[in-house]
Amino acid sequence: MHRPALRPAHPGDLPGHLPGHLPGHRPARRLARPAIAALALAGACAGAHAQLVARGPWVELEAGWTDFARNDLGRPNDATGTRFSALPYAGDGVASGRLSAEMPVRWWGEGHRLRLSYVPLRLDGTAPAGTAIRFQDATFAAAAPTSLTYVFDTWRATYSVPVFGRDDPAAGWALRAGGTLAIRDASIRLAQPGVPGQRFDNVGPVPLLHLSAARALGARWTVEAELDGAPGPGGTGLWDGAARVRWALGPGWSVAAGLRHLRGGVDNDELYNIVSATSATLSARWAF
Repeated sequence: MHRPALRPAHPGDLPGHLPGHLPGHRPARRLARPAIAALALAGACAGAHAQLVARGPWVELEAGWTDFARNDLGRPNDATGTRFSALPYAGDGVASGRLSAEMPVRWWGEGHRLRLSYVPLRLDGTAPAGTAIRFQDATFAAAAPTSLTYVFDTWRATYSVPVFGRDDPAAGWALRAGGTLAIRDASIRLAQPGVPGQRFDNVGPVPLLHLSAARALGARWTVEAELDGAPGPGGTGLWDGAARVRWALGPGWSVAAGLRHLRGGVDNDELYNIVSATSATLSARWAF
């Protein structure tokens, strides 16, 4: 068992053409009909007032599948440590999720909102080491089964305000800006038979800029985008961005589907960890 650091997992392979079903044949035309009907329905809804805007508090649960393009580790980050990829040990795909709650606050003005989020990210796996790995105070031999656990959980508090007074997606793009304070709870663990297990924990605050935008496409549909991010030297820092489409199911309830991308890491004397991962997400929100 092991837990890796900053990475997400991968969605499954995309299906190709079915045997014998070539473009232009009847199956393709049958698939086109519901697509045309959906576009016609969206056009009929355009111009109706959006019912998705959550002016009061809401709670949202997001689930996803995260695909890691990169998760490189090294400690110490000098000639005595070995830089290696966590992917062969912990895998490049994992189920992920987040739980968020948001509410209006009137501490400094109208339209201000506070969001609290818990964002867990964990990877585990065991595989023979491709080469010898020097990590902290131990050397893990090549070819021996090596377990890696990577954890990068964050607790976040986000405060945002309307930009230029634009806070109604039904009237155009609703823009918000603010800041996020993320408390990271990260851990890297390596284990191998006959070798003292090594563990590195890293807990601390990460201040981030927050930006978001939303626009209604009709009575039930809304497009959304958001970003928590801060730069760092050499591709480090933290960037967590998402784009999704939301559909109102009924009073107070909506679902959303989209993509989320995580990138960043740390590169200092103590630790090297660079991560890049993309998630396909589904979420459900209750506004009350």
